[in-house]
Amino acid sequence: MMSDRLRLEPLLMSHANDLQQTCADIAGRASILNYLMDAPLYHEGGFLRLVGVFLERQSSGSDQPYAMVDPAIGRAFGITRFMEIDAGNDCVEIGTLIGREYQSQGLNLTSKLLMLSHAFDVMRAARVQFKIDVRNTASIASIERLGAKREGIARDHIRMWDGWRRSSATYSVLAREWVELKPKIEHDIQTSGVAEHAA
Repeated sequence: MMSDRLRLEPLLMSHANDLQQTCADIAGRASILNYLMDAPLYHEGGFLRLVGVFLERQSSGSDQPYAMVDPAIGRAFGITRFMEIDAGNDCVEIGTLIGREYQSQGLNLTSKLLMLSHAFDVMRAARVQFKIDVRNTASIASIERLGAKREGIARDHIRMWDGWRRSSATYSVLAREWVELKPKIEHDIQTSGVAEHAA
């Protein structure tokens, strides 16, 4: 899956070094990693550990992870993945992590177009969902600009790596909505420099 500015390729252990360089925590600055349910894996062993577990989940059939690669230089700068794959009910979730220097460039929106197109047109999903830490206001704004529908908040449902009880906002896109939503996203990518953050 690719566009002019982004290539999604199956995640490999060889991507871990790039990801450690482009997505690692920066001391004294807020990080997208703070909002992820899988943050403990990163804190245990960096991106080697995180990528390793994502690949284990791929083997079990629950996840399908991709490296987000800058096609101009071949450098991985993020991860996006299908997760909680429920083939029996044609439902899947998308989660994304983008390195700081690649944020606010519309790449998240582009990745969502590629992933949603694959989910609905290839996987034949009936529903795609997103769960976002309610503290991550940039990602919530991004998903709402995308056109996903807000369904509610799961309160204090996850204990995070730092002891915080995470509440998550849930959004979804349904197959019957995709026909109208896809051209809107394509138009937004072509005509706007929307500030984007990982969801």
